[in-house]
Amino acid sequence: MICEQFEICGYIYEFQCNNKKVYEYLLGLLGNHKCTYVKNVDFSFALQTDSYLDVKNYTNENCIWETKKVRVYTEGMHTFYVCIDIEKIREMESLYYHFFFPVIKKTLCYKGLFYLHGACIEINNKGIIFLGERNAGKSTLSILELLEGNRFLTDDCIFLDDFMKAKSIYRPIHIDPNMGETLKISDKISPDDKYLSKENEVNYYPQKFHKDQLIKHLKVDAIVFLHLSNDKESNLVSMKPEQVAEEIYLYSEDSNQDKLVEILKSVSVYSMTWGERELNNTEYLHELLANIA
Repeated sequence: MICEQFEICGYIYEFQCNNKKVYEYLLGLLGNHKCTYVKNVDFSFALQTDSYLDVKNYTNENCIWETKKVRVYTEGMHTFYVCIDIEKIREMESLYYHFFFPVIKKTLCYKGLFYLHGACIEINNKGIIFLGERNAGKSTLSILELLEGNRFLTDDCIFLDDFMKAKSIYRPIHIDPNMGETLKISDKISPDDKYLSKENEVNYYPQKFHKDQLIKHLKVDAIVFLHLSNDKESNLVSMKPEQVAEEIYLYSEDSNQDKLVEILKSVSVYSMTWGERELNNTEYLHELLANIA
């Protein structure tokens, strides 16, 4: 049995694992969060990957997460027993979606953090969150600002506290190879280095190319809802509180959304329409982003 501790968003997670392949995947995913010395544990997970798993002592009542590949049972508010059907794990990366991220999100929300699917980066010393639908440009703008020398937190998942401090889990940025060519970073990505085999996007590693720009948390000063359109004129407009409430319900799965909307009243919120044609004139795009107060 292998045991490791990781600090994720300020909480200590301990994983006990009986499978070397799963352990190596977790270590690769969370190496940036590994504890260098033993700490008091906030959440403990015992991972079992044997095919003859005995779960007769567990019932549906304490099964908090179940897919075709993984079942997670709770033994309390902070301890969990995880059954992994290793024969169905064709890609280790699928563990992120079938086990790791769901339980991390559940436990951090239990601790009072809000989850947002978005990007978070610092522009002109201001913490900015980008929210938007798939292909709205969260990752593209994140890389663009990274290349400008700005600091970066995440392009994927944000955990936000009551004081507008954002935290995240380190992950590679997912980017379409064609966009990589547009941003002139094709030499830093590989068409074979996909984050999921059925997706077109490939991995771009900020840890490798922007190590000094990565941060563990960021005070948020503004929220920007992104809308990608090559038909409309690019603009950046302030949003009213009622508009913010309407939008936030689309991007937050948190059960306490009303509280989140109230907290967001402490920061500036914008709606930004932009088109990929701006990537041919990045000075204009940077000027548009620089107007965020």
